[in-house]
Amino acid sequence: MIKILLVEDKENLRRLLKMELESEGFKVEEAPDLKTANRKIRQEVFDIFVFDLVLPDGESIILLDKFPHFTKGRTVIITANPTIPGVVDAIKKGAFNYLEKPVEPELLVAQIEKIIEICQLKNGHHTMASEMASDFTFDDIIYESKQMETVISRARILAATDNTILIQGETGCGKEVLSHAIHNHSN
Repeated sequence: MIKILLVEDKENLRRLLKMELESEGFKVEEAPDLKTANRKIRQEVFDIFVFDLVLPDGESIILLDKFPHFTKGRTVIITANPTIPGVVDAIKKGAFNYLEKPVEPELLVAQIEKIIEICQLKNGHHTMASEMASDFTFDDIIYESKQMETVISRARILAATDNTILIQGETGCGKEVLSHAIHNHSN
């Protein structure tokens, strides 16, 4: 079940959004201010965040700065005063998108579903890449140059040892494929 942290100081709006999100099957935790949100983020794991931009004890952008590894790409900002600089700053700091108050619950649900879809695609890509790479052998590596032939021949020899191997090269030259082949041929 997707767990959402909803940070909104207006109790009526917070309750309305919580009810709507829970009716869609999400588990929702609430926070009325930064202090409570900060504590909850430290104590629990959340999949998605919905932050009111302006809270009684500061701006929620602080949470994007403080917890970027949790919030990046998984936060929807809601605000009554969407200024271009404020919105741009929130997006630059990792917010997925923003919605203007009064928030249409259906739009918020749509944004959350979009975040979930993107996260699933990313996870699926990583899983698929790992599965494909786990089957690589030296014979699966395609190359033309004599230099690469030398690299493959040395890698075959090194794979049989207990040595640590450092592979360096430019992006896209096949370091990960080579490392998987070495791993698959090692003890």
